[in-house]
Amino acid sequence: MKVKMLFILLLILPVVFSVTNLDFRLDVEEKGFYPNEEVPLDVTIVNRDSTFGAKDAELTITVGQRSYHFNIGDLNPGGTFNKQIKLPSFPAGTHTIKGEINYIGIFDERFLETSYGSFEVLFPPIERYPRNVYVSSYDFPENAILGESYKVSVTVTNDGDVDADILIEFGSINEFESKETRVAAGESITTTLNVKFNQAGISFIETRVYALIEGEKYLLNYGGKENYVTEKQKPQIPVDIIENKNNPAQISENIKSLNNLGEQHFCSADVACGEGQGDCDSDSECKSGLSCRLDVGEKYGFSKVIDICKRDDLLDISIDNIPIVFIHGHALNPGDAPTSIKRFEEFQKRFEIERLYLDKGAITLGTLENEMVKTQDWKTRVSIRVSYYLQKKYGGESDPTFEVSDQESITIYARRLGETIESILNCANVNKVNIIAHSMGGLVAREYIKQTNGKNVNKLIMLGTPNSGVGDFETAFCAERNPNTINECTDMFKDGKFITSLNGAFGGVNYYTVAGDGDFVVPESSVRLNFAHNKVANGCGHSGLIEPSQCADSYNFILDILKNKGDTQ
Repeated sequence: MKVKMLFILLLILPVVFSVTNLDFRLDVEEKGFYPNEEVPLDVTIVNRDSTFGAKDAELTITVGQRSYHFNIGDLNPGGTFNKQIKLPSFPAGTHTIKGEINYIGIFDERFLETSYGSFEVLFPPIERYPRNVYVSSYDFPENAILGESYKVSVTVTNDGDVDADILIEFGSINEFESKETRVAAGESITTTLNVKFNQAGISFIETRVYALIEGEKYLLNYGGKENYVTEKQKPQIPVDIIENKNNPAQISENIKSLNNLGEQHFCSADVACGEGQGDCDSDSECKSGLSCRLDVGEKYGFSKVIDICKRDDLLDISIDNIPIVFIHGHALNPGDAPTSIKRFEEFQKRFEIERLYLDKGAITLGTLENEMVKTQDWKTRVSIRVSYYLQKKYGGESDPTFEVSDQESITIYARRLGETIESILNCANVNKVNIIAHSMGGLVAREYIKQTNGKNVNKLIMLGTPNSGVGDFETAFCAERNPNTINECTDMFKDGKFITSLNGAFGGVNYYTVAGDGDFVVPESSVRLNFAHNKVANGCGHSGLIEPSQCADSYNFILDILKNKGDTQ
């Protein structure tokens, strides 16, 4: 009885801590501001729990298109975090403030708390104040290079009935270029600014238009988005550029070709790139023995998103030439689905660092149709992350957005997984994959195996998967925490139809399970299967099972499986 009560208490604690005992307030003075004034915002976070803290807390404040990010760190039991933020001026109107705290709870689970506030910006009491003047279009460089100059065009439209003297600004943080001009009522003007970015990293780059009245500037409108500014590095000269030391003319001609390195579509099937060169779009655009590696340009002196031809120098060990497919688990919080595909990134990078599998990034159903060239011609062992929540992809490689569908049953998710795996098999020219799945992802994989009788799966490795389902409390908590996922939460109920239907092995698949001895989310009793090779990983929590740096025992067990070194019963 004591053991049972302790387990119930452990399940309840995350709910109490994450919802009841964390006070989060956004306070703005109750007054009207003007478009030439800053807006002071007080942020207060109080952890009223006297026992448990919040780890690695991050704060995001969003107002309109503007977002501000702060690292809070650990919020100790009984601790208070207070910060005053001076928001810049805003145009006239009512503005909503959204605050989000993302933190790790006591069981290594991510939690998200949200708070809202608002403030009013008034039209100043100025006769013939310009209205309906706005930025109608602007352009700015994707993946800007630190210290480089760019010409940026900004178009401002005046739909009001007052001619306006305006100031146009473009830039980020405190680095803005500006230009004064005049826009007549009913007209639009386009102006060009020369801008330079002097701070690397992710910044909110925006354009602003102000009314200039008696020496004061009043914000009329703004627009922008987050963009990445990368440092410029000197490109490395590949060995094959200098092919003949005794032919200076040839050397000069070859080095001239470096001027176009790193530009989009520099490599082609007709003129294949050598090692360290890019941008490539597929393995066929690289010389023999090389493959096109995605988004590794920074290592070779180019922009982060440049794809580079690199040698397939995997270790010659007893690993089958079968792709690894990583499948994430349940989206605990609303809004988690779009980022779920990022899970297993550490696993994937570790595999490549140890020269076991080439990192082919992540793909969704949308990328498979629209960007197949990125995943074709896989000549050797590869690993791929997939998602059953994400269906279509929009935007470029550096700023993708997805169509999210996270309200279906596990049966539907398994069908989506099947479509993705079919495309992976075609790309890799193989007939089977190995699957490594976390938590609910293991149930999606098992349902897929059931639907196809396992014809396309060699090994299924499940980490913290609730194979025997979850209880009444966990099912209710799952659905309450993220109402979008009520169908999959119901499927995971231990006495439900879905869990019962999975009672058995299908096809000739080799099954493996890993349970963490510190996993208070899914206990070992629910993970273990009588027809699988089962492992208990020492010192590992639920989330840590997919992070080699936190759970070496699980990672080493998986390596032994992939290297065919026998099984652990």
